[in-house]
Amino acid sequence: MVNAASKLVLSLTGDRVVVQEDGRKTTANALRARTLGLSGWFQEQGVEQGDRVLMLVPAGADFAAALLGLVWIGATPVLLDPGHPERIWKAQVEAVQPEWVVTLPSLSRLWAVPGPGDCSHRSAGAHPRARKG
Repeated sequence: MVNAASKLVLSLTGDRVVVQEDGRKTTANALRARTLGLSGWFQEQGVEQGDRVLMLVPAGADFAAALLGLVWIGATPVLLDPGHPERIWKAQVEAVQPEWVVTLPSLSRLWAVPGPGDCSHRSAGAHPRARKG
């Protein structure tokens, strides 16, 4: 599937810095590798084309890689702002009814889903909500 996200991911080459956060710099090559790695991991977890995937990930390299990885496989990311109160998150989850939640382990306590699994401290994790079918 070639879409705008695919073209963007494929254009991520070189050592130019594309994300800078908290003194850490992420190059285009590193972001591309992380994006492709996450897209494969999401598919291994069962995320499919057309799935609504709620993202509660702070802005930065993990956010960019998760967002691009989801779009790469044809999932529909639904963004939540980590700065909003928990009551707003809950209302948005109820309205969207996502099949998946992508978050950091430090935020996974908010979801009635399996634990963060093999996610490292800085890795985004995908957790299934109730699957249809």
